[in-house]
Amino acid sequence: MSSFLIPVRRRRDLPGAFIWPKRITLVSGRDADGVAVEGLRGVLRRYLGGTVVIKWSAARIGDVRIVRDVSVRGGEAYRLTVAPDGIEIAARADAGA
Repeated sequence: MSSFLIPVRRRRDLPGAFIWPKRITLVSGRDADGVAVEGLRGVLRRYLGGTVVIKWSAARIGDVRIVRDVSVRGGEAYRLTVAPDGIEIAARADAGA
């Protein structure tokens, strides 16, 4: 089990499924996400194999997108959304991402 895992406060199931592609793109527009994105790339390579690419862009185009959203409550809180078009990790502040 990873030491980065934070317990889930609330969960809601949505329709659809996400299937990991052979080439995974991680996207973030913030330099502050560097350590987390590099760590996630390592985990994905280890467990899924294939190619994992990091794109530093504010555009929300990629398989895993890390974004800021002021509607997320709490400085270290985050919202994880898994949808057929990708995974979004939204945080109010850098500490939540």
